Amino acid sequence: APTVVDWLLDESWQEVGFYLRWLMPWVYVTLLAIPLSFVMDIERRLGFQFRYQLGSFLLRAGALYLGAVYLQAQGTIVLYSGICALLGGYLVWEMLRMVRISIRK
Repeated sequence: APTVVDWLLDESWQEVGFYLRWLMPWVYVTLLAIPLSFVMDIERRLGFQFRYQLGSFLLRAGALYLGAVYLQAQGTIVLYSGICALLGGYLVWEMLRMVRISIRK
């Protein structure tokens, strides 16, 4: 990503490439989860959805707090994106499990 941003824009935008590189896993997992989001309504798992959203909010807010207190901007982006990607991956796994689709096959 830094090379592409440098090629498209100029060297002053190189830090943006660093951020893009670390935000892409989160974006990828989010794009996987969007088509599966209907599963929660179909399976009537609103309790799970509430707990997931609450836990997700607390973990993301915690990541931003820890990043603001202990890390610089780049470390905060890495921490936040990593937590978001893990949460999204868990959500995708849980929705696939709800509709009985095995990932192991």
